[in-house]
Amino acid sequence: MFAAMGILLMSADALDAQDVVAKVAASDREKLAAARAVMSSARYCALITVDDADRPRARTVDPFAPTNDMTVWVATLPGTRKLDQIRGNPNVTLYYSDPEAGSYVTLMGSARIHDDLESKAKWKHPDVEAFWPDYPDGYTLIEVRPSWLEVVSPEVGANEQTWRPQSVDFDDAVKR
Repeated sequence: MFAAMGILLMSADALDAQDVVAKVAASDREKLAAARAVMSSARYCALITVDDADRPRARTVDPFAPTNDMTVWVATLPGTRKLDQIRGNPNVTLYYSDPEAGSYVTLMGSARIHDDLESKAKWKHPDVEAFWPDYPDGYTLIEVRPSWLEVVSPEVGANEQTWRPQSVDFDDAVKR
């Protein structure tokens, strides 16, 4: 299953970000707008990776705002366990929660590790001096490209009978 997801994600990478967003169904654009609002209000999120024993591992991260195609970037130290886990299994989940609004977003996708100077300059964290004193050497980036997104918010609630959240299938958009 993971190999099939990887093939679909490579297809998404070949498309320009705006092409992917343009291919998302019009009904999904409201969901994406609601998801962006939740992601902005939550600020922090949980990054969930899979370790070498196939156990999920969650930690709080301070991500950048999502790009137009809902790609999310996260800065970290180069020696963290999360990077080792991503190298072993690039499938990750980002979970944003805004309990006061009764909202959450789950973004599932494929992570890539970036250690190049161009990416570090483009995605330089505002608190770089406080948390990455050895910048740019002690600074690594994780790029999460979405394959699936789920959102619950006052604007787009869950199914009343099943509680299933509203979702956007980015892989399906790429196939269109």
